[in-house]
Amino acid sequence: MLFATTQTSAQGQWRRYDDVDLANSPVVVIGCLADQQLYRQVRNQRLYTFDDKPFDLMVAKVIHGQIGSGRITVLAYGGISFGSNGTITDFVPNSLVMGGNAFQTGIWFLTPGRSKDPKDRRLYLRFDSWREVQPLNLLPFYEALRRQDRDTAVGEFLGSEDPDLVGHALGYLSGSCRPWPFETFGGRALPDEQHSVLLRRYLPRMQDLIVRMPSTCRAVAAALYAAVAGKASVPLLRDLLSDNSSEVRLIATGYLTRFGDVDSMPRFAVACRQADSYALTCNVIDEMSRIGDIRFVPALIEFLGITAHNMQSGDDYYIPAIRARAALKRLTGYAFPEDAASSAKAWYAVRVQAAPTRRKRLKDLLGDWDNPLSVTIVPLSNPETKKLSGPRYQAHVRVTNRARRNLTVFRRPEGISEYVESPEGGSQSEALVLDGAPGTQVLGPRRSIEYRISTGQNIFRRGVHCRLVFQYVSQSEPTKAWTDVVELSLVDGRITK
Repeated sequence: MLFATTQTSAQGQWRRYDDVDLANSPVVVIGCLADQQLYRQVRNQRLYTFDDKPFDLMVAKVIHGQIGSGRITVLAYGGISFGSNGTITDFVPNSLVMGGNAFQTGIWFLTPGRSKDPKDRRLYLRFDSWREVQPLNLLPFYEALRRQDRDTAVGEFLGSEDPDLVGHALGYLSGSCRPWPFETFGGRALPDEQHSVLLRRYLPRMQDLIVRMPSTCRAVAAALYAAVAGKASVPLLRDLLSDNSSEVRLIATGYLTRFGDVDSMPRFAVACRQADSYALTCNVIDEMSRIGDIRFVPALIEFLGITAHNMQSGDDYYIPAIRARAALKRLTGYAFPEDAASSAKAWYAVRVQAAPTRRKRLKDLLGDWDNPLSVTIVPLSNPETKKLSGPRYQAHVRVTNRARRNLTVFRRPEGISEYVESPEGGSQSEALVLDGAPGTQVLGPRRSIEYRISTGQNIFRRGVHCRLVFQYVSQSEPTKAWTDVVELSLVDGRITK
């Protein structure tokens, strides 16, 4: 487990779920759930949740605790969810991996406890979280955590060929730190002083595993190494700019950007090609934008064609193309298109010219791409939609191509966020798109597409301030359509933005 989580409940007496606490559970056994009927019940479901329910566990071996092997009863407490393959899972934001498969032999960390039912006075062995069922290959790691010299014992796993053991070791040695640029998902960006000292002891081993291991933990190891070693990590990071892993190359680019390594900047553009870790990419783009060095432009151009996303926070879709366009405009004063190849060629032709001349030449070569989508909205004459549940109001949306050339666009947005301030208070909801076929189409200059939407409130009445966010984005797959998040503000029924 790369990063631990904590969960507490005074009433339920839930446990703190870090690896040290798990290792020191009162009862640790090797086993699996014995109920095949249960397996048939959950295997065809995307997620199946049980709360305060007893199960039969077949114990193959007792590692710690005063119980016998064989069939015992355990209590699923606090809402335990099974994925379709039997893996115990949960919606926990601070984790990169889920628990083990309950129907395959694994490690179970159990604690004595009672049911939520006050009438049930039996004392059970309980598991409260997906973290309390772990794959069997992690047993050496958890046994090492019970030792007095656990820092040394865990450090030995950095030389393991098992990426799960390496990942768990990094999580323990770093104090469950999520180093930049991973902290998008929550957690601390730097290890505390105690764990920084501990990691410094193992920098040579971390450097070795970064170079030799073909596993997903290499990127985290590289980020931890750079965060702890500082500018002393620059020689290694320079080598990683040509790594086979796009994620590792991205980590190297990000930290070399932070460290101001001018000699590496000409290599950033090649290193950033085919980046597929979208949230990490956005963090690196934001760092380049913050520093504001014009020499970042070739690397930022490489991100223009990355129009997909795989995570969302509110109306921020962590789409590299959108972040890169904003960063490039801040650095150059010009709004680039999403065509990375043409943009790179044009930039190379004008890069040494003075800023005003450069902007004019870029516009001549590539066109004007400053906010090419124009969105307008008007109420319909019969606004209330009786067929939809609750009071809904219809409006007519027109989307126009403002560019002077053809533009491939989505026929309808993926979603429309509706933020309203009215005399009755504030609200947030999703507007509904009532018509318009999915997919994309080519719009000529000044040509439009139209569709109807339904809003949760009458956004056109006096006293109402409304902000609509139209999300013209693709769900996980790259697209050739123009990708953007377009905001429209209305005050007293009139468009102000």
